[in-house]
Amino acid sequence: DWSTATARVGFEGTWKGEWQAVPTDRIVLTVLGGAWWLRSGDEDPGITTAPSASDSFLGTSFGSSSAIGGRNPQDRYQVRASAEWYKSGAGGTHGLKVGTDIFEMRAERGSVSRGVLGNYSLTFLNGVSDRITVFSSPVTPKQPQLALYFYAQDRWAVGPKVTLNLGVNVHRQSASLNPGGFCRDAAEGPAAVIFPAQCYPEDAPPVFAGLAPRAHLSYDISGR
Repeated sequence: DWSTATARVGFEGTWKGEWQAVPTDRIVLTVLGGAWWLRSGDEDPGITTAPSASDSFLGTSFGSSSAIGGRNPQDRYQVRASAEWYKSGAGGTHGLKVGTDIFEMRAERGSVSRGVLGNYSLTFLNGVSDRITVFSSPVTPKQPQLALYFYAQDRWAVGPKVTLNLGVNVHRQSASLNPGGFCRDAAEGPAAVIFPAQCYPEDAPPVFAGLAPRAHLSYDISGR
């Protein structure tokens, strides 16, 4: 049914910046940062004032779209920084590098009130009323995620034939649902009986952290 159309609205943006410096002939400093964001949702195109409905037996949908009122904010932020130091001497040549990578993101699914369309959806079974689905609108969950990486590595050319690659990576990944707790208003209309004003505690899955050492030895049989 054409009446189930929605008006998808939103905008997105992105930016990137990079800085590099060579303070000496042995040191290289690099910083790279960027971001991407999206704000999108489905608005009422004004085609109908009927609530969302479908027939599970006939496989048809009619009335307004159940997607109207949905909100989809997304963010991605990332920063990388590194320092490289080169040194040669009696013990061979070293290419030492240390750095970090910070990545923060969120991808949330919320909703605002559907107004005259009603915060519910009707389901029929071959034309006979079967059930009603009540939406908890309005609701605005928060779901941030953060990943931190730190690393150090050394490419040590011991001689013309032997090279050692040594390194270690330390990482930590965390996420949270409604950081600091979340209090929501009661759903609009009769739905408030099912979804009253309520507060929820923060819910955080286990933090994933680890340490990953690395060692690699290469030998050039030609010595070139």
